[in-house]
Amino acid sequence: MKNRAVQIISFVFGIVLATAMQDLSPSLAGVKPPFVIAAILFMAFLAPLPLALVVAAITGLFVDALTGLPALCATSFLPLLALGSHFVRKGLPEIPSPMIGAASTLVAAAIGEVWLTICGFSAVGTELFVRVCAAALLAAPVGAALFALLPWLCKHIGLEDAE
Repeated sequence: MKNRAVQIISFVFGIVLATAMQDLSPSLAGVKPPFVIAAILFMAFLAPLPLALVVAAITGLFVDALTGLPALCATSFLPLLALGSHFVRKGLPEIPSPMIGAASTLVAAAIGEVWLTICGFSAVGTELFVRVCAAALLAAPVGAALFALLPWLCKHIGLEDAE
């Protein structure tokens, strides 16, 4: 039980930190680096499904409140992302590599930009294309960096045996 509490607190702290990093980062074509998406992907690859969904939903509420996105936009996208990632992880190594992080974050960030268009945050057409390209450009290095750093961090705070 103590290990589970440490795991939940660590995930929530990490998500708050990722949200702050994303919010304070400069944008490229109106797109911020997807720190939150990369953190949710990493958490979804490692955590049990119920925990991943709860943390993703809380993160979505937090992101919606802080970023001015339309109501329930991130709150609906991030749990769906965690759910999809949970099922994709079955064919992946136990600890995902930076290459998996780069590829999965790139795909998720591009889908996230399409989701923002569905939510009414951005226009269709050329603007969507530019936003998807900018998201993909920013996502690969962010995903690779977080997927390289987070396993080391999990090991040092004792989360590798939290299940």
